[in-house]
This record gives sequence, structure tokens and C-alpha cells, in this order.
Amino acid sequence: VLGLGRTVRIAKKPPTYSGGMEREPRNACSDLARRAADWLNDRDFVEREGETMVTSDFVRYDHRRVTPQPPVGPKEWVAGLFELEKLTGDWPVYELVEVLAVRGDRASATHWVLQFGEFAEMEFIAVESCDQQRERLVELHFYDPEDVDAAVAQLDRMHAETEGRDSSPPA
Repeated sequence: VLGLGRTVRIAKKPPTYSGGMEREPRNACSDLARRAADWLNDRDFVEREGETMVTSDFVRYDHRRVTPQPPVGPKEWVAGLFELEKLTGDWPVYELVEVLAVRGDRASATHWVLQFGEFAEMEFIAVESCDQQRERLVELHFYDPEDVDAAVAQLDRMHAETEGRDSSPPA
């Protein structure tokens, strides 16, 4: 799947889903996703404290067609980040390209690009939700860049679930 010595383009950039807004949508969860990009680009931080980015009941789901993976919890997710490094020989550069959509304060959809040295690049949409304190990720879903409608439907489901569980501000 990732070819050594050549760039493998997984998919094209998704269309922006921001309801025609002039400014990028923003909420506490999209702000957390931007901080997560900084954390993920610090290999030493991920090695020392990677699991602190997510809750103990965190789950990452993968709905991509090209590189699907089974759902994983916090330890497996962090271990998977290091597997990418082993596969490509380099720690990937994580770039949050844009926030596509937000719902409430605890759910967002974001467009990401991972660059693996000179070898490969991977694009995907992440749909994330954060905890009540807006400090850690609770759930993360990966979609192919062209699956904007499916990602937004997931975003709507996650928003309904978090609003149902907690409509009050953090303590």
C-alpha cells in the first residue's frame, strides 16, 4: 500500500463542508484537534504521554475503504502510530488542513494529511468527539476524503449522542 521511493496519493482533497461560511467553523473539539496535531508531531511526547490525549474508554473506528482497520482502544491506537513509523522508516508529519464542520461544542469533522517523509502521503477525514472537560478525545472515526456525506452523518450522530448525555457546560 505505501510504496517506498514513490508518493502514493490515497485520495483527493475533500470538498469543504462548512455551509458556505466565510470563516472556518470552530468549537472546543476542533480546537482540541488542532492541539492534537501539535502533540502528534512530537514523537517524544507521543512515546511518553500519547495515551493522555484520549480518555480511557477512547475508541478509534476506521471506515476507509483503502486502509480499513478494526476499532482500537487507547493503547492500540498509540501503538499503531509507531507501526506507521516502522512501515515508512520515518515519523509522519500530521497536518490538520481544515475544519470541515462542527456540531455543538464537543464534535467536529476535520481534514488531515499525513506525510511520510518523501515516500507517501495519506489524506482522510477525521470525525472526533471530546470529553465533557473538552481536554481529551473520546471517539475518533476515519473516512476517505470523498466520503464527506458519511462523515457529516457520523458527526450528526456523535453530536446527538453527546448532547443526549450532557447538555450542560463542563464543571
